[in-house]
Amino acid sequence: MNENRQKIQIIRFLKQKKNKNVDVFCLYQWIDRCYYQGWWDLGAQLASFIPFGSLNSEYQKRVNFLFSECKKKLSDQFIELKNPGGKKLFRIPRTLWEICENVGLKLAGKSERWLRLEHNGTRIIILEKIKPDGCYLKFMNISRNILADWLSKNGFIDLIDGIIPKGDNQRNRVWLKASWENVANLIPIWTRSVIRDQKIEKEKTVHTGKNALFYKNLLDGFNEILPNITKRIALNQSWLSMPVGYHRIHFEWVIRKKSNQFRVALHFEYPKYEKNKNIFDFFHAKKEALQINFPEDEIVFENKWGKQWSQIYVKRDGFDYSQESIWWGVNRMVNFYESIKPVIDEYFSKQI
Repeated sequence: MNENRQKIQIIRFLKQKKNKNVDVFCLYQWIDRCYYQGWWDLGAQLASFIPFGSLNSEYQKRVNFLFSECKKKLSDQFIELKNPGGKKLFRIPRTLWEICENVGLKLAGKSERWLRLEHNGTRIIILEKIKPDGCYLKFMNISRNILADWLSKNGFIDLIDGIIPKGDNQRNRVWLKASWENVANLIPIWTRSVIRDQKIEKEKTVHTGKNALFYKNLLDGFNEILPNITKRIALNQSWLSMPVGYHRIHFEWVIRKKSNQFRVALHFEYPKYEKNKNIFDFFHAKKEALQINFPEDEIVFENKWGKQWSQIYVKRDGFDYSQESIWWGVNRMVNFYESIKPVIDEYFSKQI
């Protein structure tokens, strides 16, 4: 039997939950083949299926040796990593992680399902479905056709068939199934592409329009008081979100021209209303304590905003682009970070 067919046979055996009726001597031969081929992870897993005493002493010694060597080789070649806020360990090739560090990538987030790689706060790529022979690379805000074009231009044309979904989708997210060798070759080139494109976009960004200039002044004032919180840039839109360190939750400056208001808000934007309501209720129970920190404003609690979101905000009526509005927005946003951010942290610390 050729090596690929036997490897597939071993993998199928390990994936089965029942009916693992394979002769122990066959298992021994598989482990020996795994050691010979360098399939360390498979050899280490197979050893646990040989019952103690089912082989004579000589074969058992050999199995023990092979198991020990597979584990050692596995440890030498792979490293266990977890996201800073997570608990689950993921095993990836040691050489791949060295490559990631060389291009300035760091782990971020707290997911128990994937590893997220960032560069100076910018999300570069996500490693999902991590297995001994490879993983799925998750790309955000990109279509299948754009990714396929990038792979072709950068010498990865043979990987195009691994893109999921197969058909084109809206500019959202796509996955790429790849071996560890291809991942190690692709990540540094993709990282440099993202950094370069981001730099070009920033250079293109001109703070034109009343809203863009207004938000730029807000950011400048905020960054003087609380530096190192955000690297957001001002765009000519009616809102500007600010990070709080948790997915689907953020602070936001909002211009509401219809109601002639300027708001500083905390938004809960999980897809399920029940989750937004749980966090909202936690804050609402602390309403009086929070209000003390905003003596000049009334904190508005809006349980259902939009289809399933919730929000908490303070507002300034009679919006204009004056220096007074800028001062008010900066002051309130700083207050949100100093008074409300600790409550967000408290909520999530109780979810662990």
